[in-house]
Amino acid sequence: MRLHHTLKSLCVLVPLLFLFSGAAPEGKMSLEKTATPQQLVNAIRRHADTLSEEYLNDPKRFEDNLIRDKITAKGGAIEALAQALEQAKNAPAEVHALAIRSAGHQIATAETFQQAEDGLKNVIANLSAQQKTGNFQELTWGEVGDLPNQMEEINYLYQGLRRTVRRSRDPEADALDAMTVAILAFPTEANENYAFDDAEIAEWKKYSRQMHDDFLAIAKAMREEDTDKARELYKNAPRSCAACHDKFREE
Repeated sequence: MRLHHTLKSLCVLVPLLFLFSGAAPEGKMSLEKTATPQQLVNAIRRHADTLSEEYLNDPKRFEDNLIRDKITAKGGAIEALAQALEQAKNAPAEVHALAIRSAGHQIATAETFQQAEDGLKNVIANLSAQQKTGNFQELTWGEVGDLPNQMEEINYLYQGLRRTVRRSRDPEADALDAMTVAILAFPTEANENYAFDDAEIAEWKKYSRQMHDDFLAIAKAMREEDTDKARELYKNAPRSCAACHDKFREE
């Protein structure tokens, strides 16, 4: 199976800035080096705020296919961030990561506005849950979320960074967006079913790790308010995505 046609369309959406810089991915990705538990919590809150203020503030907006795609993509990102938080060391005791992951999945798969709104309420509630209740299944990264939805969110975040990388009004918020893409590289890497043999699996992992390293570097540059470095990193970041799509997308 090759990548879904949704992923194929992203090749058109992402700017054609795909020249390799020669940098190689650093190897196995580390959650501990990618984000602190508090950064993961902050990123989840940022996604929840975006859903609340922009996409789930009017039931009629759910009927707009573009808005609905953005809602499902945000839900998928919350799933991945919560999975990372569950695996993180020293995560805040009051945060119920597995319940947040389940609520993110509810948003990502919602068929009605009410389902999406209820999922969002559960995300917010479990960011400060005083009592952890409910039975939630442990999942591997390959079982978290839906890859096409996650790729949609990567594209939305990348496009958003285009508007801010030259002069960020909120460097920490933009750094959280870039960091979220780096987190989404974990479920991407784990979806080996898009490759046919060991050689293709190795390529798939290489591209996933390159995406992780590139966007993590952007996050670091944004936090340091190094505009020149952030802009250059941003320009070269899509190279791994483009190479992966050229290799694995449907013909």
